[in-house]
Amino acid sequence: MNPEVLLTYISSLKLVVVVLLAFIYSRAGRGWRWFGWKVRRKVVLPIILITALIGFSLWTNTFTWKLLIASLISLGVLIAVMHVGYGDGNFRRLLRKIVRNETAVKVVQRAVVGTLYGGACLPVAYITGNWIVYGLSVLVSCSTSVALGVFNPIDAATEETLIGATEFLFPLFL
Repeated sequence: MNPEVLLTYISSLKLVVVVLLAFIYSRAGRGWRWFGWKVRRKVVLPIILITALIGFSLWTNTFTWKLLIASLISLGVLIAVMHVGYGDGNFRRLLRKIVRNETAVKVVQRAVVGTLYGGACLPVAYITGNWIVYGLSVLVSCSTSVALGVFNPIDAATEETLIGATEFLFPLFL
């Protein structure tokens, strides 16, 4: 098979993984139970993402041990970042002490969380050297989180699906 055609198939499969991750992100945020167990998106999603990233690198013969180590570091960072949250928690209470305007608090909180989500795969970007895709990851994740999360132009389920898609889209293409 032509290598470019194969890469087209692989890229399309990566997008299928992103759709799956976006679905789980949104659905698990609503108390989804699977075989009686509550799906913990804060752990399940990073594991799926990093497993897919490693799997695709094996498939495309771009796997290295450095990439594996960077991926595992990114896994830990992703799990930690997923615990920061953008709801009403300690981070928001801290911001309210610093910034008095509630809209400004939401903007700062969503910008920080979006930047952390988008930037979590920095170790992978360092190994692959794909800084343009990494920069897009940070920019798109941050701007989507702020635009959808602060101004709420759509319903919450669709918002979380789109935010989930943007968080997990670019890391698979590093």
